[in-house]
Amino acid sequence: GHTERMGRGDKEAAQAGTAGLPAPELDLVCDGEGECAPSSPDLDDAGVMTEREVARRTSCSARTKTVELSGGGGDGDSIIKVRYAFWTQRGYYPDDPDKANQDSYSITHSFGGIDGDSLFAVYDGHGRFGHDCADFAKRHLPKIQAKQIRAERIRLHKANMKREERAKAPGSPKTKTKGAFNPKLWPMLGPKAYEDACRKSLLECNRAMHRDANVDDTLSGTTVISASFHDGRLTICNVGDSRAVLGVKLKKESVLASASADSDEEKKEISEHDVAAERRKQELVASITGMDDGGLLALPLSQDQTPYRPDERERVKACGARVMTVDQIEGLEPVHEDWGKRSGEDIDEVGDPPRVWRKEEDFPGTAFSRSLGDIVAKDLGVTADPEMVSVQISQNDRMLILASDGVFEFLTNQQVVDICSGVDDPLEACRKVVSEAYKQWLHYELRTDDISIIVLFLECDKEASAGDYKNTVELLVGMGKPNLQQKPSCRACRTGSISKRF
Repeated sequence: GHTERMGRGDKEAAQAGTAGLPAPELDLVCDGEGECAPSSPDLDDAGVMTEREVARRTSCSARTKTVELSGGGGDGDSIIKVRYAFWTQRGYYPDDPDKANQDSYSITHSFGGIDGDSLFAVYDGHGRFGHDCADFAKRHLPKIQAKQIRAERIRLHKANMKREERAKAPGSPKTKTKGAFNPKLWPMLGPKAYEDACRKSLLECNRAMHRDANVDDTLSGTTVISASFHDGRLTICNVGDSRAVLGVKLKKESVLASASADSDEEKKEISEHDVAAERRKQELVASITGMDDGGLLALPLSQDQTPYRPDERERVKACGARVMTVDQIEGLEPVHEDWGKRSGEDIDEVGDPPRVWRKEEDFPGTAFSRSLGDIVAKDLGVTADPEMVSVQISQNDRMLILASDGVFEFLTNQQVVDICSGVDDPLEACRKVVSEAYKQWLHYELRTDDISIIVLFLECDKEASAGDYKNTVELLVGMGKPNLQQKPSCRACRTGSISKRF
């Protein structure tokens, strides 16, 4: 979505005669699952898509579906009941009215041969062949990730069998490695092993996309936001600027107590980044204090990987990129880096984000710093290496939202959670979020991006611990400051040999 946003000159020229149009009241109607065939759009006298046209561009779940996932901990009675639905609306571009929907999604149950595991993912393509890149990731990434997880589980199983063999008394008969082809006997993966398998999967999928002659990813690619449920744990993998947001049942006293305890422990010499984190924590406390007790708090499980982030901006610049907006490239605005830092509480009303460019060239111009595909941008540090977060699901966790930036361009994380928590059905939640996002696009822009979302309502009987509240505070504060861990090198971005955890 960001890749298509206009510079100031283009926007001012296009707005002649159309500024100030009111956003229409919409009642979206789903026309079933399946892709909408591109054709000339049906517009009203103001140049806005009619309700019939919006419905024709909409694809969604036929109904809300339910799946039961493992609650983890080896307790067969512990389950996570998930009700979920998906919704996508193809965007409208006045200069390319038949442009395909470049968003896609995948939902895979019994993932990796484990009955209680599932994978949910949203893909947001960009560039001329972005729909091909998103479709490639949809078809291949789940298979590659399942393969990597199975390989790691069987490796651990064999290692366990060897340890048992070595522990036997001397002279005992040697036994065969049992269960090599029975996944039910293989051990579940811990957080680090699972994240390592996910990282390998995304890098392998990226290399496969580069090699595929049927996919032109020279100046096209896709973002990926995925949610994997394994052994009662949720692992989020993010490449790009789509988002994952958890709706957490708020007990103000417990969260505020955790925040205060952390502040007391940090009364020592602190760095500039720690000062920023403490300021963020105080803002969080003020925000929570003003909320209704028992409300749902939007807990971000991903950070947008864009040049707005100082750490990502410095990383791509170290690889030889220059970072400027379109207006700066065109000489309409002085060169500076005072763009602020977008987070889940901010929206982009200007529509001219900082982008990644080659030195002395006007391409590739990506408004994100990580993606699958985008071969030209790889030499500039745009990598497929994911940032990851793993959390243990408890009864506090009530919903999970995965969505493309078409949703979050003009809606905050908390606004989306509030919309979803106002209804009892995930499919209706999807409809309301997409409808509101579409209205906001019409208010701020002359076109609308593809808008896609998966909403999961969670029911878990596992009680939350004091540590869960502390983790909530740490995640909320941590998402508001730069990632200070070691960054991928420029050579690693080109070769795909990157090792990094979020």
